[in-house]
Amino acid sequence: MNKAVDFKRDLICSVHWSKGFRDNLDDLPDRACHPDYVNKQTTKKVTPQSKIAAAKRSLSTTKQTNTKRRKLIRSSCSLDFNSDESKFDIMQKELQELKEKLENKTEEANRLSQQVKDLTEKNDSLSKQIAQFKGKMKDLTFSYECLELQPKRFFYMTGLTVDDFNCVLECIEPYISVIIYPDCKTNQDGQRKLTKRTELLCYFTICHHTLHLGVMAFLTNTSDSTISRIFSAWSIFLSTLFDSIDLSPYPGEVISLLPKEFWSSGFQDTVLLGDCTENWISSPENYDVSSATFSNYKNHDTGKTGI
Repeated sequence: MNKAVDFKRDLICSVHWSKGFRDNLDDLPDRACHPDYVNKQTTKKVTPQSKIAAAKRSLSTTKQTNTKRRKLIRSSCSLDFNSDESKFDIMQKELQELKEKLENKTEEANRLSQQVKDLTEKNDSLSKQIAQFKGKMKDLTFSYECLELQPKRFFYMTGLTVDDFNCVLECIEPYISVIIYPDCKTNQDGQRKLTKRTELLCYFTICHHTLHLGVMAFLTNTSDSTISRIFSAWSIFLSTLFDSIDLSPYPGEVISLLPKEFWSSGFQDTVLLGDCTENWISSPENYDVSSATFSNYKNHDTGKTGI
């Protein structure tokens, strides 16, 4: 330390000059401190390293100021809006554009409306065709549900009216569950191809017209084996059921109906009266057979049945 220097007075150390000394009175200092002062090792308690690094960055970089961004102005705004004529022209152009857009939208709406109308007419036409197809399918379908609506055709196919058929069905319906179809393999859900009513309808039709089982299979859209099992099962079921019905008259019923001639002739112990009825049958093609089966009483070919 230089004892000749009075440090109590205002003075600047030569370290603040990069060349180490001051030439003259006009020579001003060009640095804040000596580089060794900045680079010397310091403790965290005195000066943290982060602050020293920040000081170095502030000394080595210059402060950059952001330039103000230039505001872009639309070219349309460069017009002289103070002029009423320019404002009117702009509004007129905008109005014309809006009119054109409105016309385009109107045309598009009309076109879409016409398309909706055409599609609606097409849908109605298809609905009518579907209804016609359903009606034709009902006419061509051989089932109880379809033939029930056609009493004349129902009577022609079975020889029974709809009421007679329903009466027979109600009588045997409690026992239908015992019907056994020989060699039958049902579906997994246990449902059969035909309902019980349709099966009975097929049975009566086959019996009434002595129809081939293959023809009935074609009418019901099933196989010959299916119709064969149906016919066999219903034949056994109905014959067994009707044979179990006791048709013998009550005691004294026959005696009360016997004419007096029976008593006088020695037939007091009669228990049964026999009769014969005639049932209509189809006219045979053979003339000799037709002559034997023709009934003058019925005026038709008939078969005689004893009762």
